[in-house]
Amino acid sequence: FELPPQPLQSSEVSEEQVILELQALGQVGYCLLTGTTKAENDEWPQADLFLNSFIKRLLRQEGAPFLSAEDAWRTLIDLPTVQPYLQTATDVTELIDGKQQRQIPRALLMGIGASVLALMGGLAWFLIPRDTDSAVAQAAPTCCLQEVGAVPAGTFTYTAIEGGLEQALLRRQNLGQVGQSLRSALRDAQPDLSLTYLPARSTEAAIAHIQSGQADFAILPLALTSELPLDIADEVIAYDGLAAFVAFSYAERAKGIPKALDGQLSLENLQAIYLGNIDSWRDVGGPWLPVQPYRLNRPEIAAVFEQQVLSPLDFSSEALIDIPELPTLEMLRTIIRDFETDGLGSVGFAPLSQILGQCSVYPLALQADGKKAVQPWVLRSGDAIEPTTDLCDRKGLYHPNIEAFQTGTYPLTYTLSVVYPQDNSRQPVGQKFAELLQTDEGQHLLNEAGLVPLRPLWQQRGQQKGGG
Repeated sequence: FELPPQPLQSSEVSEEQVILELQALGQVGYCLLTGTTKAENDEWPQADLFLNSFIKRLLRQEGAPFLSAEDAWRTLIDLPTVQPYLQTATDVTELIDGKQQRQIPRALLMGIGASVLALMGGLAWFLIPRDTDSAVAQAAPTCCLQEVGAVPAGTFTYTAIEGGLEQALLRRQNLGQVGQSLRSALRDAQPDLSLTYLPARSTEAAIAHIQSGQADFAILPLALTSELPLDIADEVIAYDGLAAFVAFSYAERAKGIPKALDGQLSLENLQAIYLGNIDSWRDVGGPWLPVQPYRLNRPEIAAVFEQQVLSPLDFSSEALIDIPELPTLEMLRTIIRDFETDGLGSVGFAPLSQILGQCSVYPLALQADGKKAVQPWVLRSGDAIEPTTDLCDRKGLYHPNIEAFQTGTYPLTYTLSVVYPQDNSRQPVGQKFAELLQTDEGQHLLNEAGLVPLRPLWQQRGQQKGGG
């Protein structure tokens, strides 16, 4: 194909046109992969699951839809089966659960990858905005809530797990300015949008509410490895993570667990503690203190913990039945009391968003699979906090390690996501709600609520509405 002499301006391309062009590209990719049209055959070859998944996303059959041609392009060139075309040949079957699959000849797969790359290149030329030098420009995030267009008007229902942060998120006060909540900020910026809340007992119940039409979207914590039904999509709006923490008593800090452990713990040892295989901190290089684990009394967070910490092991939930369950605040008080009064080395877990700014417990840096231990909190200098850091004296001077959450290198990272139906017959309020919270202003408000933003706030441009 020939490229046009002058690129189209981004203002000439509508969102609907982008969607249609990407779906058309998916249809071409399917024909190249199978040799038939979608109408003739609905079978997918099993030789390249990665390319299958990419094409299904283009067709809006699976996963979150691509928001732009650039988004699709960058995903494509990172596919393990396109990488051989870009670099050197790699056996796809080694990357799919270690199982040998029936293979399409490598040359054919590389040819398909090359063809789709070429098509994507042409599509990107038309649809990706460029600067004056015709280079692909990094799209700047939308500044403010009121700048988001095409937000559906009317009253819509969202669901979230009862008693969780997600339920209270819209009502939390003093975000950005005194007396402001996320709900009031949204109401001021988008007065035609009204939201009502439907409680859910679990993640599964929330998804069922969406599928039944009782709710238009959900706000849910999802592990990075979470799999959603094929008719459900999600958009990440912020990150959070689980902290594994121990007492950080000022009076006994020199003799405390953080100092003895050099501020870190392996996931393997954390697993062993919660499965009852370690009775004393001495067994993992700590002081002579008995270990007492605690669990959080929030089922959806406990499920994230089990999925990310215990799922590699063959364990039964009954193994955890004797571990006391406590709400976050009570857990913090109990752990410090255990250490200072009862001589116990207690350990617990909770969302980092719920313990940021306190100094009675210390979140341990976590080490996964022999990798370097990662501390979730860093000082303004970028250096990780240490057992010698006075968290009480330095409140406000440390913050989450955003890069560690974005890349998933902090082992217990999970996302806060907007989950919505992949159904064109329903109003796209879920997608638009996510878009609102992905703006600079939305990210500032979520950060004020204790969550980890999608990008460093100091890289966000402009002054936020109502902010300083």
